[in-house]
Amino acid sequence: VKSVLFEGNRVRGVLLENGKQVQGQQVDLATGHSSVPILESLAKEGVFLEGKSFAVGLRIEHPQKEINKIQYKAYADHPSLGAANYRLANHDKKTGIGVYSFCMCPGGYVVSSGTESDGIVSNGMSNYKRNSPFANAAIVVSINHEESFGKDVFAGLTFRKELELKAKAAVNALGGNKEFPTQSVLGFLNQKEVPLLPSSSPSGCVPARLDALLPQTINKRLAEALEKFNRSMPGFISSHAQLLGVETRTSCPVRVLRDPESLQSVSHSGLYPAGEGAGYAGGITSAAVDGVRIAEAIAEQLQ
Repeated sequence: VKSVLFEGNRVRGVLLENGKQVQGQQVDLATGHSSVPILESLAKEGVFLEGKSFAVGLRIEHPQKEINKIQYKAYADHPSLGAANYRLANHDKKTGIGVYSFCMCPGGYVVSSGTESDGIVSNGMSNYKRNSPFANAAIVVSINHEESFGKDVFAGLTFRKELELKAKAAVNALGGNKEFPTQSVLGFLNQKEVPLLPSSSPSGCVPARLDALLPQTINKRLAEALEKFNRSMPGFISSHAQLLGVETRTSCPVRVLRDPESLQSVSHSGLYPAGEGAGYAGGITSAAVDGVRIAEAIAEQLQ
């Protein structure tokens, strides 16, 4: 789909990239959080959008055995226990800025999920057996859209893009291409270059100063949170742990405004903003649940 078609303030279908039109009075806008051209086309049509708070950071990777030992302690090697996971959060009461783990992947892999060739985006996944020797999770810092960007709807997307471009430029400067810029946790905290550690990433890694790549305000909150996470999970800061950048696609920085009852766009009837791309979810499960709600709302209207 290239764009949504409207007649006045009502949906009449979609335009495909091959030039064909598909007519319809209901469009489920479930593009995912990286379909920027669709959001730009909606803005041109006058669809009501707003900037939304989001989060950016890095992906942390440990040997799975270390996470098992932290979580299971004396039972870390018990054959009945699977790969251990964790969920961490830290909230700064003075600034209101939160840091939290996201998309934790036990026995998983750090994978590339960029949608443009000039940027690098990290993500994580686990196979069904969760049998990779590594565990990974995003460690991200919340970005308050209004405080950071005011009323500029697309400023969050611009900020996200700039970080992805910087990550790619850092890799290219080191002779790499699609690898991840990578720094050990100790190197990040001590702000110095360090050798690479083993990684699960099929894309590969290059040693980079992530502490110099991210804005200092984000670096500071990440460092503070890592120290606090280490107190709740002793061993989280480890000589075997490293950070891979950048994690920027936790959720979309733009929301397509919808009515809370009908779930249709507040400005264009027949348009049903859904899931992460429309600003109403922050992960696989919440996006799926939102999709069910949208399907039920459309079915109710058709009846």
